[in-house]
Amino acid sequence: MDRKNLLLMIASAGTFVEALDIAIINLTIPSIQEQFGITTETVQWLQTLYVLFFGGFLIIGGKLSDQVGSRRVFLCGSLIFMLTSLGAGLSTSFGTLAVFRALQGLGAAFIMPSAMSIVTHTFREERERSRAVGIFSSFAAIGSGSGLSLGGIISTYLSWHWVFLINVPVLLITLIFAYRYLPKDKRR
Repeated sequence: MDRKNLLLMIASAGTFVEALDIAIINLTIPSIQEQFGITTETVQWLQTLYVLFFGGFLIIGGKLSDQVGSRRVFLCGSLIFMLTSLGAGLSTSFGTLAVFRALQGLGAAFIMPSAMSIVTHTFREERERSRAVGIFSSFAAIGSGSGLSLGGIISTYLSWHWVFLINVPVLLITLIFAYRYLPKDKRR
């Protein structure tokens, strides 16, 4: 695999996990609700907080990516997402889970714009860039589309904790490859 395609796969992996996490939790909501003895309205805050933090910090993530560099922001966002996934998966109270879920949205808001920046700066020729953006977008769609199926399998055979813990090894590998292969950000 050539370097450009490797960078595309790294950026796409981050986006895949971010998109997957929006849908994967849906089928585990009854298990979470039962474990913590909370209402349907309360458990829905897990989705709401994620989306609020993601949407609320997305522009900031893009601006940071422009100012301090897409590599740094991608690494930071992926690390935040990985650690908050671990925290969410190990949560023993709903309040703790909700905080980690909100902070996952923050990590996702840093991953998405920096990953797109990595793709658009790696592929400069128009035709090549169009192909790369198409592949990148496909990973987001596949992540979002497979979330329900994967969430169903996990909730059936494992526990709700695993919808969060599954992110940890994927993001750890992504972080290792990103740290090793993403080009250093230029000093600003």
